[in-house]
Amino acid sequence: MKKILTLTILVGALAVPASAATIATTVSQDTYIRNDGTPNSKNNGDGDNENLLGRNAGADDLRSLLGFDVSALTTELATTGGGDYSNLTINSATLTIFERRGRTFTATLNVSAYGFDFTAADATWNDPDGDGAVTGDALAGGTIGTLLGSSVVTWDNTADNDSTVFTLTAGSLATAIENAATTGELNLLLNSTDASSFFSMTSDSGTAARHAKLDIDYTVTAVPEPSSTALLGLAGLALILRRRK
Repeated sequence: MKKILTLTILVGALAVPASAATIATTVSQDTYIRNDGTPNSKNNGDGDNENLLGRNAGADDLRSLLGFDVSALTTELATTGGGDYSNLTINSATLTIFERRGRTFTATLNVSAYGFDFTAADATWNDPDGDGAVTGDALAGGTIGTLLGSSVVTWDNTADNDSTVFTLTAGSLATAIENAATTGELNLLLNSTDASSFFSMTSDSGTAARHAKLDIDYTVTAVPEPSSTALLGLAGLALILRRRK
């Protein structure tokens, strides 16, 4: 009994607790791309401080690209969890977007992972990542990755009035962060397939309090230091040898 108790106490002393944390970050860059007769237009820095989403005249797509800095999460995972994404658990996550120009609108909006780096100032429908070449995302309209969440957006015609919160799928979001083109950056693509018109959301050039916002509650399971693991192994070996005596 004494030997078992000794080992239990030692294991408890060496165990490293999981680390829980929250990220609350606003968009670091954003833009929208459109194929309604202007597939090569660059729309970053729209004069109305807006990103347009939905469909123009019920047919031509308007999509938005959003970039977020999640380096606080990836840095903690690297330092505490050994960089192993199996040690990352996302408990909950939401994306919030805010209305800019008032337009009556109701449609389902999808939030998907975008697995490419993009340059907001240069992104167009025909060159969605804005790299000026085909080495990145060469698919017109942008390559839509794994669906992370969707919600029905119902906004009225009063400017700077409405907002919508999307609940993001935890496992899919963790995978999107792991597979991001650049570690510590999460890019998203927003689009709608059932919209009959378009709406206006606040861009990163608009009022700061109404920038798109990402909130992630997560836990990183800590990896014991190599010295602690070695000590535990030696303690176990010592107990085995003692038992044999």
